[in-house]
Amino acid sequence: MLIYTNGCSHTINLWSEYSWSNIVGKSILSSIDYISTEGIDDIKIKNHTLYNLAVSGKGNDKIYHETIEFISRCKNNNVKPNLIIIQWSGPSRFYRYTFENKISFYNPSSNDGKNFHFEPTASSITLFYMVSLQEILNNWGVRYLFLNYMELDKQIETTDTIKQLDLNNCISFDESTHPLYDGFRKLMRKRGFVRDGNGHPNFYGAWLIAKKILDKLNINILGFFESLKQMTPYPLPTISAIRYYDDFLITKSKTKKLWESLDEGGENEKKDSRKSIF
Repeated sequence: MLIYTNGCSHTINLWSEYSWSNIVGKSILSSIDYISTEGIDDIKIKNHTLYNLAVSGKGNDKIYHETIEFISRCKNNNVKPNLIIIQWSGPSRFYRYTFENKISFYNPSSNDGKNFHFEPTASSITLFYMVSLQEILNNWGVRYLFLNYMELDKQIETTDTIKQLDLNNCISFDESTHPLYDGFRKLMRKRGFVRDGNGHPNFYGAWLIAKKILDKLNINILGFFESLKQMTPYPLPTISAIRYYDDFLITKSKTKKLWESLDEGGENEKKDSRKSIF
């Protein structure tokens, strides 16, 4: 069993190894090894392993490039993954190398307002990544699932490329929402499944995402409290942490009221929403 996941801060661990990706892995194979790493260069392919490459602030260009490198490494080692799950990030984000040859991530909350892609071009670029990766994985015969945590601009529905994307392999928040144009971020905020104003999933939110993925695979998920015991060291997080782990300045009720205006969810937006509350 070999599973690969990638994404941004909405996929990283909340507490020790507690994340939706680890819940997915443990639900599929209880003995699976879980490796969370920030760089593709650190990966040495081995079986019975779930690799989580999620990093805070990562954009879809970096997610796509790393996934292609992972695929190439697998092929060079005559290994085929059983499952690849991509949590697509904010379409306006991107990365580049600095003069010091270090990677720097950019998004709309960066100080320089010029450092991001504008819509609808940003969503079109993400769509190109999705269709390209879909074709590569279909030709290779590898099962995959896509989850758009951040919604894409609906203007892309007029493109020819959108007709090539297999929405059956995309995860929707529920039966009434679209996997691309609704995504997860705003709906998670609205329902209080987040731990901060930026819309990062709390413990229950991570479990809920895992359940939606496993439902797509027709696999039973670990129970919520069972997942806490398996993925966290003792002492377990408190009930208050489970419900609202990170940002106690923005309450669940206030998040619900402010969810429509938070958009990309940068630190500046979080500060503005705090000012409006206090």
